[in-house]
Amino acid sequence: MSQHKLLQLIDQVKPNLQPLNTHYMAQFSVAERQDYATMLAAVITGTGTVTEAQSRLFGMLLTAMELENEVANYYQLAQELNSGFIERYVLENKRTNKANVLLFDSSILCYLGSQSDNQSTLLNSINSLFGVDDYVLMFCNVLIHNDLSYVNEYVCLTLDKDELYDDYFNVKNEDYKEYCNRKGRSYEFPSKEQFFNNYNIDIKSEDCYLTEKFNQSLNIDNLIFVGDYNESSYYLIAKDKQNHSRFFWGIGMFNIIDGFTVQYKSNVTPKIYIDFKNEFSAWSEFFKDLEVKK
Repeated sequence: MSQHKLLQLIDQVKPNLQPLNTHYMAQFSVAERQDYATMLAAVITGTGTVTEAQSRLFGMLLTAMELENEVANYYQLAQELNSGFIERYVLENKRTNKANVLLFDSSILCYLGSQSDNQSTLLNSINSLFGVDDYVLMFCNVLIHNDLSYVNEYVCLTLDKDELYDDYFNVKNEDYKEYCNRKGRSYEFPSKEQFFNNYNIDIKSEDCYLTEKFNQSLNIDNLIFVGDYNESSYYLIAKDKQNHSRFFWGIGMFNIIDGFTVQYKSNVTPKIYIDFKNEFSAWSEFFKDLEVKK
């Protein structure tokens, strides 16, 4: 079934409505940007049939680099490349951020093309020749192939605060009320604002990765969500900043330290986020929009 005419028109204007952020290469001279664009064009045209998605995205990259959106012209330049140009480009850009960006951009463009062994061979060659940093492969695996096996300081975990408080309130409210009545204490369940103002949140788990990466105060505005972390059980620890009491709750157990215990299975799941390196900032909005990504 052919695509609806309106959807075709939307696809055509989408690059203008949802452009990439300013590309890392935009800070360099026109000649350097043009050489970079020609290298990308060579990646696209040298691995098989060029898809419409590749051409559209390449045009978006040209605009993000503040170059004229002349896709066909760069495809022609790519056909005219010789070994001297390639050798010079590698020597001038080896082990630089330009090389890192080249592999990342190339990986995305190849992903949108016709999958082939030639693509894998080409990307491996770029990685080897340019001495690309290891973290670039991690970003490629996470964002393009949904593979979290490569983790480092750019991957972090946090909990959604609304989910965290709702979980705390829904399970704990009646129990806490009963506990206070039994102890003859006044009952006043903390509001969401009071809870996060008065308690520090921590996580306790036998999973070292979870405990090392967890950051409850994480600012996620400029991060990219890549999935839920469901690999292990854990306890959440909410510690009163005045040290009056501590609340533990997590998968399997809920406990108030000063004597009251109730079994509880938490529904709160840590969220996995990735923090882009500056040289990849052109893609930050792109990967937040799954419709554009696909």
